[in-house]
Amino acid sequence: MCASDSLYIDVKDFIIPDLNDITACPGGFGMFDGGGDLTFGADYMWSTGDTSQYGYLYSPGMISLTKTDNITGCTASDSAMLYYLSVTVNDVTICPGDTATLDAISTSNDAVYSWSTGATESTLDVWSAGFYTVYMTDTVLGCSAGDTAEVIANAAPVVDLGGDAAICANSDLTLDAGVFSSYLWNDSTTNQSLVIN
Repeated sequence: MCASDSLYIDVKDFIIPDLNDITACPGGFGMFDGGGDLTFGADYMWSTGDTSQYGYLYSPGMISLTKTDNITGCTASDSAMLYYLSVTVNDVTICPGDTATLDAISTSNDAVYSWSTGATESTLDVWSAGFYTVYMTDTVLGCSAGDTAEVIANAAPVVDLGGDAAICANSDLTLDAGVFSSYLWNDSTTNQSLVIN
């Protein structure tokens, strides 16, 4: 004997919140959209205390939302960040004859750069000690930010092995390079001193 049955499943519409990070000009705010309400019965609970479709941040940080549809019982959560427009470039230390690259790290996706040297790329190659300033302008937001890096040039180490010397057969002569962080002699040894025999 055969039997059959059927089950009807009703999938209710529910707009899941999909929050996006926002970058704003310093002193500005971010308005985050929690998505509409198809059933006219959703509750919005923002971490900021807002209870409408939109949540607001007035300083950099994270905002989170828990959204519940009162008709279907569906619940979903999401979070996003508010960033203020900024640019950062780190100090570097170089040795004589070396070149370093200063890298302007920005929170903008639409940035143009201007260095105190006249360069307009996000990176700058430097080989001299000094202070280097970069200004970044967001072409969409219309505001700017800047930062300054110091390039420090270390002095070259001075090695004094003393004057020329003569040694007798079966004798030793010890050369001392002085106190430094690393060594490399012409015989490929890496100690502070070298024994000649």
